[in-house]
Amino acid sequence: IAATHRDLERMCQEGGFRQDLLFRINAATLSIPPLRGRREDIPALAHHFLERASRAAGIRRMTDFAPEAMQALERYRWPGNIRELRNAVERACVIAAADRIELGDLPERVRGPHARASEPPGPADAPEPADSAQPTVDLRTHLREVETQMILTALRAEGGNQTHAARRLGLPLRTLLHKMKGLGITKADYQS
Repeated sequence: IAATHRDLERMCQEGGFRQDLLFRINAATLSIPPLRGRREDIPALAHHFLERASRAAGIRRMTDFAPEAMQALERYRWPGNIRELRNAVERACVIAAADRIELGDLPERVRGPHARASEPPGPADAPEPADSAQPTVDLRTHLREVETQMILTALRAEGGNQTHAARRLGLPLRTLLHKMKGLGITKADYQS
């Protein structure tokens, strides 16, 4: 299965894609509108991703969203389509303090200005320049934080057993150990 948002047949005609490759991968074509064009699918997809993420992270079984959180998911345009929805739900699952996803657990770009009043002020609350269309996001820092949290959650769920935590995360043990070293995770971080 391959997915694209480009017109591969037109690209072949313009010389931007190899026609022989198109013939190999084009056994059957399904045209599915982007997520923003089928908002009625968002709740079912979000619940599916939440169940999968909570199971994969080995944390409490989360199956629900606060009504405000679901409204934010349905309102957002999803320029990154289903992958962006999956990533937003996985992130929220890892950082959620309650047993359901609250509005404040969602990435700021998804929740918009609606959750700001309930959050403590911090450096991220500085006003944006008037010409800025999107907030600046330090992706590396964010990914590092999410990865650290997922590893710590798995290690705690497995009582500190690194082999079991690696299995829970779907990683080879050596990869987990390498990531732990790179992220500076020590036994003191996950053992009480």
